[in-house]
Amino acid sequence: MLNRLAVTTIIVIVFTIIAIVVNAYPWYLGLNRNIEWNSGVALTDDNILLDIKYAVTANSRLAVILVHDYGKDKTMWSRMNLDERLLNYDNAVISFDLRFHGNSTPVLANGGGTFAVSSEDDYVDDIKTMIKWSEKNIGKPIVIVCYGKVSRAVLEGVNELKDPNIRGVVLIAVKYDDVADLINSTDTNIMVLSNDPAWSRTPVYFVSIGVSRDGSILWSDSSLDLLFNWIKNRVFELQVEGIND
Repeated sequence: MLNRLAVTTIIVIVFTIIAIVVNAYPWYLGLNRNIEWNSGVALTDDNILLDIKYAVTANSRLAVILVHDYGKDKTMWSRMNLDERLLNYDNAVISFDLRFHGNSTPVLANGGGTFAVSSEDDYVDDIKTMIKWSEKNIGKPIVIVCYGKVSRAVLEGVNELKDPNIRGVVLIAVKYDDVADLINSTDTNIMVLSNDPAWSRTPVYFVSIGVSRDGSILWSDSSLDLLFNWIKNRVFELQVEGIND
């Protein structure tokens, strides 16, 4: 039987190893200790104030814009822990509330949080406003990550701007039929994470994922790794093209 000194020594060694791992690899806990989240606003052409939350790392190579689904708000990305984890891949991360969602309201409106029905064109304008805000305030090539039916407005906005600064679009939990007419006309990299097998017959980079009965994503470590590395590879493309050092 081990004596008390031996047991104590083993405990000290174990805790020392844990401390080293946590400090060397903060991604293990999904944390980025040196990053401060900031608040901002962007004004659309029709005077809607879009409420923004963003963070920029010291080594940011890309700006990732997160677009929530209709009926939700930007806090969905924090609940999924995607915003924090994206920071650990040397990205600037920007999340915002679509008009009449969360804290985004018309100028001089009293308070937010009320969901009002808007047309798809209105949401397309929100997307374009945020792309322009990112280019002005972050100044990095852009990847857009969107969730659900808002994917259509995102692709519409990307197609209208035709901005080479947009390096890719990630569509999460979207059905192929909802955006089929826009895929071939979208001139940028596209990744899709969905449970719709129709995507497997398209030229996009498709990852099959599980979706629960309430429509939420059943993330696996492998699907998350594929997502993060796909975004990271946009940096590799920039380096190949000589845009970055």
